[in-house]
Amino acid sequence: ITNNTPATQWTEKYYCESDDDVERFLSIQFEPARPDLSKALELERAIGEDALLTISFLDPIALVGDLFGPEEFAIRCVTDTRTVTQLMDKVFENIYDFLRYLLENGPRAQFIIAGAEYATAPLLAPRYFDQFVTPYESRMIDLIRSHGSWATIHCHGRLDGVLERIAGMGPHGL
Repeated sequence: ITNNTPATQWTEKYYCESDDDVERFLSIQFEPARPDLSKALELERAIGEDALLTISFLDPIALVGDLFGPEEFAIRCVTDTRTVTQLMDKVFENIYDFLRYLLENGPRAQFIIAGAEYATAPLLAPRYFDQFVTPYESRMIDLIRSHGSWATIHCHGRLDGVLERIAGMGPHGL
């Protein structure tokens, strides 16, 4: 449950508060999202070469991290990496499918991938970036590049431990 006001946002209850909640989430059958992209294509035609459309979306660590509170998520990353990886694999399948749909049917764009900061200090040590960010975002970046679009990583916080890792994934920007 999220409460949005003009200046703040906070979560009052997280989706996963127990192992049973995690199992329920893992049992959900996702259906591929196939929105109508005609307005985005229209906009691309209208702006021509004068501008570049931007599409932002969350990566697996952000989606999974938001199922838990920050403390619970960090603890699970350290103590139950198998379950966290299962959750990330599940959401990644959906994210990757949707990204491919956008790239094959939508406009050329700059794709901003957000969420890598969930695996940076002070929440997690850089080794968790290698486990929970790199395998997923590298594949997304490769897919984006293969379709002639641009990949940008949105990541803030203490980046000194992960800057080389980010560069190694090959995004166009940070």
